[in-house]
Amino acid sequence: MIDGLKPYPAMKDSGVEWLGQVPEHWNVERADHHLSVTKKAVNLVDLPEQKVVHYSIPNVQQHGKGLVETSSSIESSKTVVDREILLVSKLNPRMGTVVLADRHPQLMTVASGEFVVMDPRKSVGKFMKYVYASEGVRLELSSRVESATKSHQRCSPADISKLPIPFPPLAEQSTIVRFLDHADQRIQRYIRAKEKLIALLEEQKQAIVHQAVTGRVDVRTGRPYPAYKDSGVEWLGRVPEHWDVRRLGQFGAFSKGAGGSKEDEQAEGVPCVRYGDLYTTHKFFIEQSRAYVSDARAVHYAPLQFGDVLFAASGETIEEIGKSAVNLMEGPARCGGDVILFRPKRKVEPRYLGYAAGSPSAIAQKAMMGRGFTVAHIYGQQLKRLAVALAPSEEQVTVVRFLDRVLGQMDASMLGAQQQISLIREYRTSLVAAAVTGKIDVRDAARMFSSVEECTRDAGALVAAVASA
Repeated sequence: MIDGLKPYPAMKDSGVEWLGQVPEHWNVERADHHLSVTKKAVNLVDLPEQKVVHYSIPNVQQHGKGLVETSSSIESSKTVVDREILLVSKLNPRMGTVVLADRHPQLMTVASGEFVVMDPRKSVGKFMKYVYASEGVRLELSSRVESATKSHQRCSPADISKLPIPFPPLAEQSTIVRFLDHADQRIQRYIRAKEKLIALLEEQKQAIVHQAVTGRVDVRTGRPYPAYKDSGVEWLGRVPEHWDVRRLGQFGAFSKGAGGSKEDEQAEGVPCVRYGDLYTTHKFFIEQSRAYVSDARAVHYAPLQFGDVLFAASGETIEEIGKSAVNLMEGPARCGGDVILFRPKRKVEPRYLGYAAGSPSAIAQKAMMGRGFTVAHIYGQQLKRLAVALAPSEEQVTVVRFLDRVLGQMDASMLGAQQQISLIREYRTSLVAAAVTGKIDVRDAARMFSSVEECTRDAGALVAAVASA
C-alpha cells in the first residue's frame, strides 16, 4: 500500500466470492437495483444523411469517447444517448470497454448495440465507470462468457446488469472518484513524460545513425572528418573525401520474394520472414525469425543468404515504404511474398549495410520512390537507385561497433522506461480495484489533496509501491 492509504476500520463479508470483504457500512447489491437498463433504439438507415456522435466499440477503445460520423455510414440499429448513461461492452469483457457517455448539445448521439446501456441516476456515474472497468469485475464477467469465437467473447446483458457490486454511500462514491481522478492525472503525467523520453531517444538514435553512415562525424574521434566531397545525392549531402557513394544497383542484384500464406507458419522448422515482420519485428537486422515453415513448404518460398537486405514492397504510407533489415541468420532461411531482396556482389559489412539501408537518408529516398495512395508500393527497379555512402571496409567495422554500442545503451534506457510505464499501469489497475472494492480507505487523502500529492508526485515512490505491494 502507499503511505497514508490504510484499510477501513471495520469490514464484513460481502457474500460474493470475487469481491471478498467490503467496508461494514457499504452495501453489496445487484447493479440494476441502482442502475436502470435502458434502450431507445433508432435505425439510422431510415434517417436522412446527417452527422451523429457514434459511441462504437472501436471509438471507445481507441479514443475513450464517441466520434462524429455520417449516419449513412453506420449500419444496424443503435441506442439513442439522450442523457448521461453508462455504456458497458458485452464483447470481450476482459478488456473492460466502459465509457460514461452524454448527449451532444447539437448532434444526435448514438451507441452501438454491443453496449449494455445503464442509467446511473441512483449512483455516481463516474464511480460506476471505475467499478465496471476494474479488474475484479472484468475477470468475473469473463468467467461468465456465454459464447465465444476465435476473436470475440460475449457475455449476456443480464450478467452485466445483475452483477453484484459494492455501493458505498453516494457522498463516499464522489470522494473515491475525486481521489482516483487526481491520482490518475498524476500517473498519466508520469506516463506522458516517459513516452516523451522514449520518443526523444528514438529520434536521437536516428540522428546518430545518420551521422555515422554518412560520415558527418568520425566515430573514432567524435569530430568531423578533415576533408569532404559532394556526394551528388541530395539526401546524402557531403561525405568524407575517401568514402565511396554507390547506388544499390551498382554493387548488387535484386529479386522478388515468394511464398505461400500465413497458414504455413509453425513453431519450428525453416526460418521464414514475411513482409509484415519488417514493420513489426525487425529493426536494421534479422537475427532470429518470428515464424517457421516446414521443409516441404519451404521450397515454395524465396531462399535467403547471410547478408541479404530485405525491403518491404508495400506499406500503408509513403513515409514507411521500403522498410528494410539485413539477414544475419546463419543457415537456411526463406522469405515470403511482397518482399524485395537485395544481394550484394561486393564485400560490404552486413551490419553496416543494415544501418545504411534503414537510415534517415535512405528512408527519405525511398519515400520519393513510393507510389500509391491507399497502399504505397516500391519496386526493385526503383531501389536500384537508392544511394548509400560506403566507408572503407575497416571503417565500416568501426562504425558498426560504435552504433551497436551506443544504440544498445539507448535501447536499454528505452526498455527501462517502457518497463516503468508497465509498472505504473499495473499500479493504477491495483489502485482502482482496491479503492472501488473498499480494500483501502481514501477518504482522508481525497479531503486533503496534499496527501495524494505526496503519494503520487514522485514516480519512483509509485514504482517502489508496486514492487512492495
